[in-house]
Amino acid sequence: MKKGSAYLIISFLPLGANFLVLPFFTQYLSKSEYGILAMANVIQAYLTIFIGFGLPATFSRYYYEYYLKQRLKYSLLCTIITLVFILSLIIGGVLLLYGEYIFSFLVRNDSKLSFSEYGFLIWGLSSSLILYSILQAFYRNEENIKMYALISLLGFFLMLAGNITGVVWLRLGAYGSIFGKLIGILLLLVPYFFNLFYRIRFEIRFRVLKPIFKYALPIIPYLILGVIMNSLDKQFVENFLGLEGLGVYNVAFMIGNVPSVFLTAAQSVVYPQIFRLLTEDIEGNLKQVKNLITLLLLFTLLIVAGLISFIKIIAFNFIGEEYWDIIKYVPIITIAYCIRALYISVIMPIEFEKKSKFLPITTLVGLIVSLLGGLTLIPVFGIYGACILIILIQFFQLLTAIYFVNRIKWFNKGIYNQGIFYIGVVGMMALTLLILLNDNGYFSYLPILYVIILLSMKYKSFKNILLNRK
Repeated sequence: MKKGSAYLIISFLPLGANFLVLPFFTQYLSKSEYGILAMANVIQAYLTIFIGFGLPATFSRYYYEYYLKQRLKYSLLCTIITLVFILSLIIGGVLLLYGEYIFSFLVRNDSKLSFSEYGFLIWGLSSSLILYSILQAFYRNEENIKMYALISLLGFFLMLAGNITGVVWLRLGAYGSIFGKLIGILLLLVPYFFNLFYRIRFEIRFRVLKPIFKYALPIIPYLILGVIMNSLDKQFVENFLGLEGLGVYNVAFMIGNVPSVFLTAAQSVVYPQIFRLLTEDIEGNLKQVKNLITLLLLFTLLIVAGLISFIKIIAFNFIGEEYWDIIKYVPIITIAYCIRALYISVIMPIEFEKKSKFLPITTLVGLIVSLLGGLTLIPVFGIYGACILIILIQFFQLLTAIYFVNRIKWFNKGIYNQGIFYIGVVGMMALTLLILLNDNGYFSYLPILYVIILLSMKYKSFKNILLNRK
């Protein structure tokens, strides 16, 4: 468990880079430039799907079928990396031919986010980050914490330095942020791959291509629907409120999204451990699996409570004054990620049982909610509507996932008996509503106090989980 905590902290840093530079960037980037970065992230998310093609997740899933054989393990890595390079070149060719049309379709204010200026920068960054994530997955699955820490921290600091250099020193605005991150990650990847392929035998195993694509193909619709679902709110805000409104929403989202960053990092650490435990002995290791899920849920609850309680302090001391409206929006956004944490834990059996065909359906439900909610809530309630929409999306996705997990008969295994978390989420929602309806500053600290009290009631159980006691 101690090693798992170290992996979690290291994984969190690169993903949390945007949050860490926020205090600097609100002094240098206008609302419109934050809007440009929000839409650039949307386009990057789409490119990541078609370049990555579900290969990072596929690599993590099939690694444990080859990890005892050194040559097969490295050939799997080489095969995955080669496929990413090929897909990246194909997508680059498509952008060369149709990039202007794609950008104008996705972005209303395309004159400020043009393909000619930003297109290949976003393409390069997307491709590089996919390769970076595969390297992280390799060393994480190897349980080689030294190399995992080296790769993760180098990537974090190089991208952070490039980001700050482009925005603060060179004063290139949104362009400088993307360009700086791209240069930073390339400074890590280029020498690393030269060294890797010098040390190992480069070998592509064609026989693994069929199972790889068989597993990855059902993931693609899931990923596409997920990106559409997660980007529609920003596209609707940009359409109805303009780039400045999107800029404010983007800053609120970046802060409120911290629990999601934690969940992404935690999932990349916890899922491999769970898959290994279940592969070894499903019935015998259910208690340990439940403990890992409990940790995931309770830490999410603690992060959410901390953000709700301290958002005023964060905004007034570290964020530019023109963005202070985010105080009203961040608490609503963070609540959604309590539901997201439960969803991530619920879909675990679906991925373990290789029932990935169910995942696109859960996302399709979220997409329908996103589309209907975006058209009705955002025009009427503005940014408030976008924040409420995030909660509704997560809630309906969770209900759909529960239905499918019940179909594969995993709910009777007891790993979702998480009463303290359910009580915590309901109480957090009530306290958030109280804070939003009342200007009394002292009420802001109630969520963190509430969660601390809940955790203290389960102190012994929590301690046993951390110490990995059954």
